[in-house]
Amino acid sequence: FEVPNSIGDLKHLRFLALMGNHAVETLPESFGRLVNLQYLNLIGTHLRKLPKSFGNLINLRYLGLSTLLTCLPEKAIGQLTSLRTLVISKSHELSSLSEGIGNLTRLRTLYVYSCPNLASFPSSMSYGCLTA
Repeated sequence: FEVPNSIGDLKHLRFLALMGNHAVETLPESFGRLVNLQYLNLIGTHLRKLPKSFGNLINLRYLGLSTLLTCLPEKAIGQLTSLRTLVISKSHELSSLSEGIGNLTRLRTLYVYSCPNLASFPSSMSYGCLTA
């Protein structure tokens, strides 16, 4: 399954769940045009990379992510300043989170599980606002 490039035309889309779809390995660059997206669940996908435009999802409040990446891209994650919940699961190759996660000042909930190679969290991360 390949996410079509035309998905970027769905400018009013607010909720998208592609969870459990192991065939999803990439997202098109047009994905960044989903500026009204608030909920994105990609858990159970096999993402090999995030599009450079991913940081344009400025209204995203929930992100669930499974990835084959070793590190989350700093610009992509650090620009998601509306994010309140971040779930990272079953990302067996992930060894570090980007320093950009420190920019997520509205983040209240962080779940990280089944990431056996993740050794530590970035020093830039503030834990004061987290509630779970």
